[in-house]
Amino acid sequence: MSAAAGSPVPDDQLAAITATVTQAGSPFAPSMYRDVAHERPTEAEHVFADLVTRARTLSVGTPLLDLATLHLRVHQHRTADRALERLGG
Repeated sequence: MSAAAGSPVPDDQLAAITATVTQAGSPFAPSMYRDVAHERPTEAEHVFADLVTRARTLSVGTPLLDLATLHLRVHQHRTADRALERLGG
């Protein structure tokens, strides 16, 4: 998508980023992953939904991003429901 937006990521940088985030045992984990793992709300709409919207503007298909956004929205609803239950609502 970055290329479609006029800012392609150079191949060497993309390879380095991919190696870092896919390395087995890597200490790097996105904060959103930590939020999901600890059943906390995420910034899914601010990050994933925004990316989907931008991709649509550029006519870039995002089937995996769409699926991830859907799953995170379900997570958001579950965490909101649990928060209401804890408050007695």
